[in-house]
Amino acid sequence: MKKGYFLFFVMIFVWSSVSFAQNMSFEQKVAYDNNTEVNHPEPIGNPVVLPPSGNKATLLNESFATQIPVDWTQVLYSGTGTWNWNAGGYAEANSDANPSDVFDVGLFTNSLDFTGNLMGLVTFTRNLQDYAGSGAGQLAVYSGGTSPSHLEQVLWYKSTDDAGITTETYTFDPNSFADPSDVYFEFWYSTEGDTYAWYLKLYDVVVEAVNPKVEVSPTALDLGEWPIGGWQDYAYLTLENTGAGVASVNDSELDDPDGVFALMNPSLPLILPADGTQGMVGVAFDSETAIDGPYTATYVAS
Repeated sequence: MKKGYFLFFVMIFVWSSVSFAQNMSFEQKVAYDNNTEVNHPEPIGNPVVLPPSGNKATLLNESFATQIPVDWTQVLYSGTGTWNWNAGGYAEANSDANPSDVFDVGLFTNSLDFTGNLMGLVTFTRNLQDYAGSGAGQLAVYSGGTSPSHLEQVLWYKSTDDAGITTETYTFDPNSFADPSDVYFEFWYSTEGDTYAWYLKLYDVVVEAVNPKVEVSPTALDLGEWPIGGWQDYAYLTLENTGAGVASVNDSELDDPDGVFALMNPSLPLILPADGTQGMVGVAFDSETAIDGPYTATYVAS
C-alpha cells in the first residue's frame, strides 16, 4: 500500500476589524514508498501583522479636574438650569444651589468614533439626589447628531436617590447605530418641573471600545505518517477569545482547491466569551487519489 507522509503547517494572519479572520496554510507531501524521504518545508507565506485587536481602547477619560471640556455641549430642553463645573472636581446640575431654576438639561460629550468595534462600554461615577419625588437623571447614547431623532439607546434612568457616590458600567452595540463613527453620550438632569430640588453630580466618565481577539493554536500541527487511503484521526485547532467582549464565529471553512482535506466544525455560531472558553476545529487529510506533490489549503474563521 502506498504510504503518505503528511506535514501540516499553520500560518496565522490577524485582522483587526469588526469581523476577525484567522488564515492558516496547510502543506501536504505524498511519497510512494517507505524509502522516499520527505523534507520538512518552510512555512508557506509570510505572516501579516496588523494592529492587534482585543484590548480595550479608551476613547474618553474625563475626570473634570479643571473644567467641563470645552467641546462638550449643553441642550436646554426647558427651564433655565444648566450644568456647571465645581471646584471640587466634578460637573453638576445643582438645583439646591440654584433654587429658582427649573432643570431640564442635557450635557453631551464630544463625538466619538466606534467604527470597526464590536462593543462599547461607558463607565461613569455619579450622585443623583431627588427631593420629595422631584429629580431624575439619565444616560443616553446618540449617533449622527444630538437631536432627539438621533437617540439610539437609553442606558440608565433613575428618579430616586443614589445611596451615595455610585459607579456603574453599561455596554452597547455601536454596530446597531445609524452612524457608529459619530457617537455622543448625554447626561440629562431634570427637576421634573419643580424648583429647589437636589442635584446630579458627575465625577468621572470613561468610554471604551472593545474588539474580541480570537487566537488559533497550536501554530503548527504534524499530522504524522499515514497510508494513502487509510483512516486518519482528526488533529485539532483550538480557537480562543484572548481579548475582551464576546466573539461570535459565524463561518468556519476550508479553501481546499484539491479537495484533499476534511474539516470537522463545531456547532455554529461558536460563541467565545473572554473567559477561557475554547472551540475545537478538526482537520484531517482525506484522499485516496493523492499523487506526489504538495497540497495547500486555507482555513478561514470569520
